[in-house]
Amino acid sequence: MPQYFLGILATFVIGYMINSSVRIVGGSDEAIVERLGKYNRTLKPGLAFISPVLEKIVYYYDISRERLIDIKPQD
Repeated sequence: MPQYFLGILATFVIGYMINSSVRIVGGSDEAIVERLGKYNRTLKPGLAFISPVLEKIVYYYDISRERLIDIKPQD
């Protein structure tokens, strides 16, 4: 009986680790990754893998979206 419990627990832990380590960064975004509280790298758009215990994504930002601003007419 204990081996079944350990097998189920191991399945949940491995599933959680895989789910936590795979990130998808949107096509017009980039993400900043910190490892143990310090800047580590910048993730480009697409599928990315991070270490779920040591690293975390702290900021997503737009890189290619158009923004409209009003500019007053000039002489």
